[in-house]
Amino acid sequence: MMIRDMFADDINRKINGVIKVDQAADDVIEQELNEYVITRELKKHFITFFNYYGDAFDQPTADMGVWISGFFGSGKSHFLKMLSYLLENKEVKGIHSVERFRKKFEDDPATFMLIDRATKGQTETILFNIDIEGFSNKDKTAVLRVFAKMFYNHLGFYGENLKVAMMERYIDQQGKTEEFRRVFEEKKGKPWLEMRRAFAFNGKFIIPTLMEVLDMSEDDAKTWFNDKTATEISIAQLVEDMKAYVDTKPANFRLLFMIDEVGQYVGTDTDMLLNLQSLTEKIGSECEGKIWVICTGQEAIDEIIYGSDERIKIKSSLIGTSSDYFVTFEGVVKYIQMLQEKDASATAQKWAEQFAKTTVCPECKGARLNKEALHFRIHDKNIYELSCMDINELYDWLMNVDQYLDNKQKQIAVEILKEIRTRLKFLLDVGLDYLAL
Repeated sequence: MMIRDMFADDINRKINGVIKVDQAADDVIEQELNEYVITRELKKHFITFFNYYGDAFDQPTADMGVWISGFFGSGKSHFLKMLSYLLENKEVKGIHSVERFRKKFEDDPATFMLIDRATKGQTETILFNIDIEGFSNKDKTAVLRVFAKMFYNHLGFYGENLKVAMMERYIDQQGKTEEFRRVFEEKKGKPWLEMRRAFAFNGKFIIPTLMEVLDMSEDDAKTWFNDKTATEISIAQLVEDMKAYVDTKPANFRLLFMIDEVGQYVGTDTDMLLNLQSLTEKIGSECEGKIWVICTGQEAIDEIIYGSDERIKIKSSLIGTSSDYFVTFEGVVKYIQMLQEKDASATAQKWAEQFAKTTVCPECKGARLNKEALHFRIHDKNIYELSCMDINELYDWLMNVDQYLDNKQKQIAVEILKEIRTRLKFLLDVGLDYLAL
């Protein structure tokens, strides 16, 4: 028998080295689902997520934002993709995703019940890599525009062009989508879905179609079509459209935006980060847990807390100098420690004190040992209490400890006690009896 024949699966099968959210072929998805390994650490994340997600079915919540962070290659994109398949309970080659995960949780039926319960309702996921779907013009509304694009695409509109998407949305609200497409195809000779990408070059057919289907005047149709002003959308308007959509669905319906590489796309741009925050908060307050936003981003918490040696460029235009200025970020901990120093102002010291206070651990009472280590006592003393004695006191205690040991303990401790007593005697002989361990 060859070694390769000992394995259940073909060891020469093709396996993707990197998981990408836009890989959607059935063969790829089937392999990803079947071969996904639930480690102990991953199981913790599944339990945390599904506990919280499941609770939202019983109690409406505005806390529907999830941030999955990790370093490059840590598996965050893979985890996001698996969540997407599970939450939508995607059927691949006749088998639902949740069923494929049943075996993975054979040793933990309670967690599988959490997953199974959370996926009973109808769920639609919008899974995408924002770096791929995002616009090259990253202004302060870039995140909003990507959300709008993907949402309207999901509804079947042309999200790439907001003007076209808004027109399609209005036509759909009038219940005339099929009529519009039929009339346009009659006039153009080609389907609307095929030609809407070339919207700007089809005014000859779009204008009369609008006139016929929506009963617009020729002047109104031409004015609207020829208007070159960029179509804008506000957070309030987009969320209103999202809410209108989910309100047409059953009570347990969920719409999930599952977005990969958000941290990389937003970077250190405060405007885009605030745009994402404002949008997520508005979705939460208006939709009460029916819409979720789940993002991935590179791990950076250590750099924030402890700083980084990476040089950051400050543009000269921002600080009024003739050349750019380079600095390093020292981190929050170092900054607070600096404010606690004596030469800092009283106000600064008081502010820093709220983040760094010395408190006694309620469990070990300052011993810095776990409760198991503190549990063992000899002659009513544990290891921490002995370490608090001065050298002279500890030596006297050790010289008399034998009487409190049984024969077996004496046999084990004889060499240990001999060594400790010798070392303590040396410290006493050189006059260091005032020291404590």
